[in-house]
Amino acid sequence: MDDSEVLEDFTFGNIILDTGDYWLGYEDSTDSFSSGLGGEGDSIVFADADGSILITILE
Repeated sequence: MDDSEVLEDFTFGNIILDTGDYWLGYEDSTDSFSSGLGGEGDSIVFADADGSILITILE
Protein backbone atom coordinates (compact mmCIF):
# COMPACT_ATOMS: atom_id res chain seq x y z
CA MET A 1 0.00 0.00 0.00
CA ASP A 2 1.29 3.41 -0.92
CA ASP A 3 0.33 6.58 -2.71
CA SER A 4 1.74 5.66 -6.14
CA GLU A 5 -0.29 4.54 -9.13
CA VAL A 6 1.71 1.34 -9.61
CA LEU A 7 -0.75 -1.53 -9.00
CA GLU A 8 1.80 -4.30 -8.49
CA ASP A 9 3.78 -2.93 -5.55
CA PHE A 10 1.80 -4.45 -2.67
CA THR A 11 -0.22 -7.64 -2.94
CA PHE A 12 -2.36 -9.51 -0.42
CA GLY A 13 -2.37 -12.94 -2.06
CA ASN A 14 -5.50 -15.01 -2.69
CA ILE A 15 -7.96 -13.71 -0.08
CA ILE A 16 -11.73 -14.26 -0.15
CA LEU A 17 -13.84 -12.37 2.38
CA ASP A 18 -17.37 -13.44 3.26
CA THR A 19 -20.08 -10.90 4.08
CA GLY A 20 -19.19 -9.17 7.35
CA ASP A 21 -15.56 -10.33 7.30
CA TYR A 22 -12.61 -7.96 7.19
CA TRP A 23 -8.90 -8.16 6.51
CA LEU A 24 -6.41 -6.41 8.78
CA GLY A 25 -2.99 -5.75 7.28
CA TYR A 26 0.16 -4.78 9.12
CA GLU A 27 3.88 -4.76 8.57
CA ASP A 28 6.74 -5.40 10.96
CA SER A 29 7.06 -1.95 12.53
CA THR A 30 4.80 0.87 13.68
CA ASP A 31 3.75 3.25 10.89
CA SER A 32 5.50 1.10 8.25
CA PHE A 33 2.89 1.63 5.51
CA SER A 34 3.77 4.61 3.35
CA SER A 35 0.18 5.67 2.65
CA GLY A 36 -3.04 6.66 4.28
CA LEU A 37 -6.49 7.98 3.50
CA GLY A 38 -6.79 11.75 3.16
CA GLY A 39 -9.29 13.69 5.24
CA GLU A 40 -10.49 15.54 2.13
CA GLY A 41 -11.23 12.33 0.21
CA ASP A 42 -9.16 9.71 -1.52
CA SER A 43 -9.25 6.77 -3.93
CA ILE A 44 -8.75 3.08 -3.17
CA VAL A 45 -7.79 0.82 -6.09
CA PHE A 46 -8.25 -2.95 -5.98
CA ALA A 47 -6.78 -4.98 -8.86
CA ASP A 48 -6.42 -8.69 -9.48
CA ALA A 49 -3.96 -10.76 -11.49
CA ASP A 50 -6.41 -10.93 -14.42
CA GLY A 51 -6.39 -7.14 -14.80
CA SER A 52 -9.80 -6.49 -13.26
CA ILE A 53 -9.85 -3.17 -11.40
CA LEU A 54 -12.27 -1.73 -8.83
CA ILE A 55 -11.81 1.93 -7.88
CA THR A 56 -13.57 3.28 -4.79
CA ILE A 57 -13.64 7.06 -4.38
CA LEU A 58 -14.07 8.41 -0.84
CA GLU A 59 -15.44 11.93 -0.57
